[in-house]
Amino acid sequence: MCLIGGFSFAERINFTAENFNDVRYDGWGYLKIDSHSGILKKDENYEKKFFIDEKANGFLLHIRQASSGIVNYKNTHPFGNKEKNLFFCHNGTISKEKMLNLFETNSIFLKTGKRELKEKSDSLLLFEGIEYYFKFLNKTINEETIKNLRILLNKINKVGRLNAIIVYYDNFFVYQDENGYNQMQYIKINKNENFEIANMFYKIKNKSYGNGIVFFTNNSYHSSDKKTKNFLNGHITHIENGNIKKIY
Repeated sequence: MCLIGGFSFAERINFTAENFNDVRYDGWGYLKIDSHSGILKKDENYEKKFFIDEKANGFLLHIRQASSGIVNYKNTHPFGNKEKNLFFCHNGTISKEKMLNLFETNSIFLKTGKRELKEKSDSLLLFEGIEYYFKFLNKTINEETIKNLRILLNKINKVGRLNAIIVYYDNFFVYQDENGYNQMQYIKINKNENFEIANMFYKIKNKSYGNGIVFFTNNSYHSSDKKTKNFLNGHITHIENGNIKKIY
């Protein structure tokens, strides 16, 4: 089961993230969003622990436990197209064969041979399809764009489990599995509140104050007294500059 943690803040905040347990995982990576651009770092070495000390408006951390595809750098999340400022990570397992058929029926051309299909993870294939979807956008996000994206993800969700986070410039799109698999949760952080999130893989802690949204998978805990809220099943939540803009 892959794990996801991250945040979106209106202001740049200082934070640390670290792995602190000897639990098996198959690669890790993170995305730092600053000044409307993403800096992507990842490592396929599952024995290598990490310690991150950064300052940014947005952050996304993914810890992989492989269920599909080989363990290598190419299959390590997050996936990204730096030229388009498009980044993606996924939690769950999707049938690769059925997903390819769905992409074809949605006019997304994805050509993958049998050997490549075996080596690629379902998440990487999914990113390639979403990358094609965003190919025709020019930094413009409108309601029709997001609604059509939700329709596509709902169809993909029919052939597997799907929690997905898509980052496009300073926009976060959080899709929650329609059956509530590994429920994604969030807390709203107000100015002058610190936060700490942790689970068996990672700990994320902010060292400054700001207004924002912090999100993570369901087996995490946090140091705030606030109750977490669940993302809606089968919906996309649009997060921008530390606020939930709209739910689709």
